[in-house]
Amino acid sequence: MKADLAAQVSKCPDTKIVLMGYSQGAQVAGDVLASRATGTDKVVATILMGDPGHVAGEPFQKGTASAVSGLFPRAPGALNAFASVIESFCDIGDPFCAGGLNLAVHLGYVEEYGAQATSFVL
Repeated sequence: MKADLAAQVSKCPDTKIVLMGYSQGAQVAGDVLASRATGTDKVVATILMGDPGHVAGEPFQKGTASAVSGLFPRAPGALNAFASVIESFCDIGDPFCAGGLNLAVHLGYVEEYGAQATSFVL
């Protein structure tokens, strides 16, 4: 993803980038943003759903699991420089972003939060 982001920005330096990821894809998108790779300064919106890198208490958290971290949490504050362009959805019970036991919660983010995520991006 880092290479794709850098290539796109190289081809079109005035481009605006939206990063979106679900589950492992959310972890990758968040990690790329946290790395501050080439092109991350062009990111205007990021949607993370069921992110295993979820960190409790971050300012961009949405959903019901703001007080728990995921299976592979990033360093606290790793995404705070991008807080204004991130919405991260994690609900209590999700086994990957909240340490829960309910796979149905993990599979329900698009239905539960899709409209909210769309509004944030647009």
